[in-house]
Amino acid sequence: MLVGYGYEELSESPIPAEESELARSILNDFRNGDVEKVSAMLSDEIRNQADDEVLREIASYFHPGEPISVEIIGSQVNVFGDKWTGNFTFEYQFDAGWNLANVALSKRGEEFEIFGLNVYRTEASQRELNRFSFDGKSLAHYVVFVLTIACPIFILVTLGFFFRTPIAVRKWMWFFFIIVGIGTIELNWTTGEYAFRILHLQLLGAGFVAMGPHAAWVLSASAPIGAIAFWIKRSKLSQNPVTGGDA
Repeated sequence: MLVGYGYEELSESPIPAEESELARSILNDFRNGDVEKVSAMLSDEIRNQADDEVLREIASYFHPGEPISVEIIGSQVNVFGDKWTGNFTFEYQFDAGWNLANVALSKRGEEFEIFGLNVYRTEASQRELNRFSFDGKSLAHYVVFVLTIACPIFILVTLGFFFRTPIAVRKWMWFFFIIVGIGTIELNWTTGEYAFRILHLQLLGAGFVAMGPHAAWVLSASAPIGAIAFWIKRSKLSQNPVTGGDA
């Protein structure tokens, strides 16, 4: 069960200093054309797919000149047994525009390998591209936005009436049934991509969350089936008020 409003700053999340600095150094070498140094760290699988010519083509996506700023905007680390993997994303600002660069590293023992390397050009910073705005949004955006606001309000209002309604048996079960939404529709506010989840419970029936200041907002709304069922059965439930014993 999940409900979220707001985001956690990436700076408050644990970013491995040594590994993230290695990733930054690799991208800096790559940007400066030191393809041989980067190639020497490639995993066998990637090396078979990307020779020096391919690497130079990827590196050419960096804007020319020295960056005005470089900021880490994504960090994901996984440890499985003795294998460590990390995925780091940096945003570069140049006079000519913006770049996103990503490097994925794996480590066994003390040896690092690169198993992913990508460079993209973007129209603006990710903070700007993913800011919450209604400009140019579709009908689906507005529908999901209204549901994200309306579902928690409906559930909270229902809970207010629920606590004032005498129910003879299993009142606590009704409480948990009302407080969650069932199923969900999730919408990426930036891209407009959406997904449905049927087997999903969501506290208060809605979520409004971004994984960081540079990430896209994701809105989610669930069907308040428990709250709707309560209103349908409220008159019958209150016909046998509690006269004693457990509620």
